[in-house]
Amino acid sequence: MAKVAQSRGKVILLHFWATWCPACLREMSVLSELREDYPRESLILLGVSMDDSQGALSRVLKEQEPGYPVYLAGRGVASSFQVSGVPKTVIYNQRGRKVHSTHGFVPAKELRGIVDRFLDDGSAGAKQ
Repeated sequence: MAKVAQSRGKVILLHFWATWCPACLREMSVLSELREDYPRESLILLGVSMDDSQGALSRVLKEQEPGYPVYLAGRGVASSFQVSGVPKTVIYNQRGRKVHSTHGFVPAKELRGIVDRFLDDGSAGAKQ
């Protein structure tokens, strides 16, 4: 929640996932591409691993190198963000208000459309 509060003025996408989840790993690749296409000053991407141990997370991050920060979920994260399954994507607008939440894999084209909707204007969107 502190990261969300610190990022006011930017669209924030939180990706809740786990190393044992194939759909999560696929979506991590989608988010890596998204990170390359959107300016950091308009879109914050944060991964939140729901794994029990840092070891499994560290192994996957060495292989995947997502290009955005990934944190191991602390106590209370699942209940605070209502994570009942992974993957889960939550998007906050520039005012810090939750504007989108979905469980399950989101294809790249659909995710880009959702993100574009919440950015200020077309100039802050994906590079052409």
